[in-house]
Order: sequence, then C-alpha cells, then structure tokens
Amino acid sequence: MIYTVGFTESYTKGLKAATKANPLKKVGPYTDTQRGPYEGGIAFKTVSDAIAYLRVLGHEHDYSVYALKGCWAKDVYTARTSDGLGPPFRINKDLLIIKKVDENHGQAKA
Repeated sequence: MIYTVGFTESYTKGLKAATKANPLKKVGPYTDTQRGPYEGGIAFKTVSDAIAYLRVLGHEHDYSVYALKGCWAKDVYTARTSDGLGPPFRINKDLLIIKKVDENHGQAKA
C-alpha cells in the first residue's frame, strides 16, 4: 500500500464525485508550461509517517491521509528535490486514490 496526504475538503468532494469512468487520482510527474516540472504526489510507506509529516507542517486538522492503489517498488521513486520536511518519495505515475485512512487506527474508511 502507498499512502499520501491531501486537503481534506477537496479530497472528500473528489471521492464523492468519483466514478469508475472518472476516478479520483493522485497526479504523477508532469511539466507545466508556466510552473515547470512537478515531481509527482508525495508518497509514504506508512500511515504514521504521513501523519507525522502533516504534524510537522501543522496541517493535521485540515489535511488527511489517503490510500493509493499501487506498488511501492514499482510506483514510487526518490525525488531529486525535497522540501526538507518529510521523506522525499514521490509517485512516478497517476495513481487511484482508494480511500481516506482513519488516522487513529490506520484503517481505510469507506
């Protein structure tokens, strides 16, 4: 399992609106013509690592942890740059956001 973080309000709306034909995804690397390269969504091996990252940033109340459908060995890489606050792991392609994770128990919420 791969975990990521996201703004709770936006991700809640996105998960509710998602369909099989139009699922909610965490974005992998791409180049924006105005902003330049984006290395892909941040990735964590464990829920506790993701929660710790949110606490360091002071976003544990407005961001949440989400499970991604993917394989750590195949879908995650070490980024060239890091914000210095968390592990520099990023997803290397778009991945489906499966569910919000219950931060108290590390279980995915339906």
